This record gives sequence, C-alpha cells and structure tokens, in this order.
Amino acid sequence: HTNYPSVFVPAAAGLTSVSVARHPHNETDRAARYRIRTRTPDDSRLVVTTVPDRWLEVDASADAELQIDIDMTAMNSGEVGTATIELRGAGHTVRLPVIGVRP
Repeated sequence: HTNYPSVFVPAAAGLTSVSVARHPHNETDRAARYRIRTRTPDDSRLVVTTVPDRWLEVDASADAELQIDIDMTAMNSGEVGTATIELRGAGHTVRLPVIGVRP
C-alpha cells in the first residue's frame, strides 16, 4: 500500500473502474472528524465515491481508512476525468486530487 495524497488511474486495457484506499493519520492526542465532499467539474464524466461517504473519524494518534471508488464507464476512450476529494475538519482542509484516463 502506498499513501500518496492524490489518485491517478492511467489508461489500462479493460480497466473502467478501480477502488483504492488512503489512510490518513492523526498526529494529535484528540480524535478528529472530517466532512467528506467530492467535487467534480461540470464537464467531467468521472464518477468518484468514497466509503465512508459523509464523515471520516480518525482516532487520536491513529490511522483511518478512506476507500475511493473511481468509475470511468461513462467516459470516452482516451478521455481524462478529474475530481477532488475534500476532507474538512479539525481546523484544516485536505484535498486529494483524482485523475482517471479511460482506456
């Protein structure tokens, strides 16, 4: 597992959807709660969903798992789709860019 702060899904034969995980770590001694929002430009046909889908709870000095599901089915071959997953809480905002290329 890698834990890059972005997600890139390159064109791969037959691949139209993929699931990846990211594991945010809480460095503080208090639990943190983040509101999850996925933002996609109006012209992007990339579909991005997360599990959990609304709130991410990260215990003190611990990791949490954020599953990211990326669907490129509605995109044309060679099309590039973009989105941003935004985690807002604990006094700051974290943005994870998502890029998918339909084979």
